[in-house]
Amino acid sequence: MKQDEIRSGDLQTMDPLVRLEDDVMERMLRGERRPAANKPWKQIVLESACACLFDVLGGGSTAARAKQLEMAVIRRWSRRYERFHTPEHFLLTRESVVGRMSDYIERLAGAVPIVLFETFVHYLPELDMEVKQTFHLVLQDETGQGGMAVHKLIVDESPEALELYARMTTVYFRALYGAMPSRIEAVSLLTGNVYEWRPYEAYWQASVDYLQVVKSMLAAPAGIAH
Repeated sequence: MKQDEIRSGDLQTMDPLVRLEDDVMERMLRGERRPAANKPWKQIVLESACACLFDVLGGGSTAARAKQLEMAVIRRWSRRYERFHTPEHFLLTRESVVGRMSDYIERLAGAVPIVLFETFVHYLPELDMEVKQTFHLVLQDETGQGGMAVHKLIVDESPEALELYARMTTVYFRALYGAMPSRIEAVSLLTGNVYEWRPYEAYWQASVDYLQVVKSMLAAPAGIAH
């Protein structure tokens, strides 16, 4: 997304603008000013999957991860089936998502994450403000390209959400670690689609420009038109 493609309807104002936060901006892209009182089913799927993956990948042992996933689903998967269309929708969604998680864990081939579901708050001089972002997984780039890869589980595949994730991760990761990630990946739990970016210097600068535009829109005294 180019900076002139950021639509005023995509983002809404924050009161006050203390820092840029990834979860807040994602919510605003969905048109939500505040967290929903009743979480939508897609959010329940995401939170359940992340909790299960944390148990599996944070367990220390890379052996028998399939069994660990099975136990994690029993312990950690939400039972709030009433938030789904029907009980059958709940069961079918859980089955398909767990299958995709199993494929994803197998693809990691025993890799041990360097960062696992950690939230960071860091001052970015390029934006002259703090930025908060949660990294789902950071690990050595398993494609053999060297460097580190950043992975995220997603349920929102909109171009705006993907652009925000890739741009923000490029800038924030470099601020934290002194270098851009060799690869950024987003894995859809609902479709199995995998999105990938390989940041480079010009992409980093464009991402800084993107976040500066987002910051100025969120900080606008008159607010953003809905």
